[in-house]
Amino acid sequence: MRKLNHNENLVLERIQNDMPVTDEIFHIIAKDTSVPLIDVIHILKSFESEKIIIGISAEIRHSKTGYHSGTALLKVSKNRIDSAISSIQKNNYIYSALMYENDYNFKIKFKVPHEMNPVDYAGLIARETGADHLFRITPRLKFDSKNEIKNSPWNETGKRIPVIDLLDNCKTHDSFVLPVEIHHNNKTEDNNSIKIGEIYNEFSSGLNMRSVGKNDIPVIQILQNRLPLTENPFSQIISESGIDLTADDIYEISEELKKCGIIKKFSALMPDKYEGHEIRSLSFWKFHNSDLNRIIQFFRDLNNIFDTAVIEPGVLNREYNLTAGIYTDDNSELERIIKFISDSLHISEYCILKEIKKVKNDKFIYFS
Repeated sequence: MRKLNHNENLVLERIQNDMPVTDEIFHIIAKDTSVPLIDVIHILKSFESEKIIIGISAEIRHSKTGYHSGTALLKVSKNRIDSAISSIQKNNYIYSALMYENDYNFKIKFKVPHEMNPVDYAGLIARETGADHLFRITPRLKFDSKNEIKNSPWNETGKRIPVIDLLDNCKTHDSFVLPVEIHHNNKTEDNNSIKIGEIYNEFSSGLNMRSVGKNDIPVIQILQNRLPLTENPFSQIISESGIDLTADDIYEISEELKKCGIIKKFSALMPDKYEGHEIRSLSFWKFHNSDLNRIIQFFRDLNNIFDTAVIEPGVLNREYNLTAGIYTDDNSELERIIKFISDSLHISEYCILKEIKKVKNDKFIYFS
């Protein structure tokens, strides 16, 4: 990304935070940043054309809409790869798919409506892609160097549930066996397998819970799409779509959707942090739950130590219970990071899946 000027930095910082869903949105950005309105709109158009941002839209919490999400690794034989790719690309519930060079050669992410069981649907994906085996994996906790734990739920008192309690008190399904190359004490051993459990768990967020209503759906459909960069964007949307709502209606419903947690925030959608990194991998590590606080702090520091890389960890509830996406510029940097993690945390058992290419990367559209 090119070096931004002063006004561009002000606008970029503002649009990454929540913004009101109102026709005055760009006027508010101009007021908050002291950047003239005409310049704000010009800057945003430049950001989109240069792919500094993907657009401005709502971040939807899938669990609040009634949708279930899932992530799975697929083991597809070489003679079925092309047909598997075709099947994945045609499947509207699969919004992300990566291909790895290992035996487990696809990682897919999908979302299904509430009436569909995500575990059963994962099995359906396996059959449609001709996979020999499927392994569902849902990180119990996700965190990075710049944020608190991203998906630590709330208890009934409105406080975050302690991390250790989360790992000890969640429903689990049976473990699967994931045959991969495993490292023991820095030695590679073939023909081994590790057990990594699949977590499927639903917690209340502690926010004001309510279901999605009939009037909510058209607003969600509008807000999850890219906002037009005009002086009165919602008036333009209403005029072009013929929707039976006013800009004030959209604002009021959006505020309610934010309060109940269906909309996390309305802000700029940024490109994936790992875009531009040549080497993209998924790793699994074995550590003791009692060391979790130390692990979290370590990974928060790790992105600062290796500032040219992006490292995004998550916690599972099985024997190999730490997963981390590691995105680097070359293999030697990846090897340095792997060795640093292993040596620093005294973790000698781990496995690495290296990405070959991106098969699918779409924004999931709810109520389409």
